[in-house]
Amino acid sequence: MTGSPNDYHDDPDYEPFRKILRDHMLETWPLALGDDLLGEPVLKRQLHSVKSAAEMTGIDQRRLRKMLDAAGLIPDAQASRPDAWCVFESATPFLDQAVTLLDAKAFAANMGLSRSQLDLLVEDGILQPEIEDAQVKARWNPATGRALLETLMTGAVPLREAHHGWCSPSKSAQRLKITTGAILRAILDHRLTRIARLADRDGFAALYVHHEEVSSLLGAEPPPAMSLETFAKSVDAAAFHARFFTPRTASLHFHRSWQSLNAELRKKGISTFSPDGEDYGTLWRRAEIEALFAPTTL
Repeated sequence: MTGSPNDYHDDPDYEPFRKILRDHMLETWPLALGDDLLGEPVLKRQLHSVKSAAEMTGIDQRRLRKMLDAAGLIPDAQASRPDAWCVFESATPFLDQAVTLLDAKAFAANMGLSRSQLDLLVEDGILQPEIEDAQVKARWNPATGRALLETLMTGAVPLREAHHGWCSPSKSAQRLKITTGAILRAILDHRLTRIARLADRDGFAALYVHHEEVSSLLGAEPPPAMSLETFAKSVDAAAFHARFFTPRTASLHFHRSWQSLNAELRKKGISTFSPDGEDYGTLWRRAEIEALFAPTTL
């Protein structure tokens, strides 16, 4: 095989090999929800490292490692590894019980937010402290913030660099003179479907939206030409999602990555919705796809 591995990420002939490698990496790497794994986003975290668990709980890495070791959660084979690669099963009640509340500054840094961005999200009702009493300094739960971020990232496509209209929610909100919270709430309500995770960034800094879709749904800026977002708005968002699947809504519905769905649909000869040759992007008729993946009854 010559060239970059990415040259073959959509080639169905290499899918068995990609699956073997993906399965191995999922079983051995501390991959987070939405991480790019050979062209597909990770849909569920299976392993934590000491480092990632420290970020989630707000506990100092050295202290947390001692706690994990004392609880018998670090396998002997992992004991000599550095914190970033010392891994253990993520589904453990220990982390829920070990959470340390943070002050606002530390919580914002943990979540990839500036302090001013955190304050705005609080005003918008997107994030709230664990303890309401403002006299208490350490009142922010990092696990709650991470859970929100994982929900926002569900079905996000991997993005190696920001281009072609992709930008952070705060940047998109600034351009449209709306609040960032309005954009995040639209993601949580599944009204915004073009969500991406930017490589080499962590926390909220990695969350990206497509400005044209945001503008079509929440702003007054007209898009330069007919698009998926314009079409969706023209037939009403609820009616649109009842009739069509986008990559993100299909991923959420079938609990599969949109890349694997897209590859299987192409293999089965299913084309995207394109009436009279118009290009609306990656869009499928919902009834057609649901019928294709419906369980067979004997």
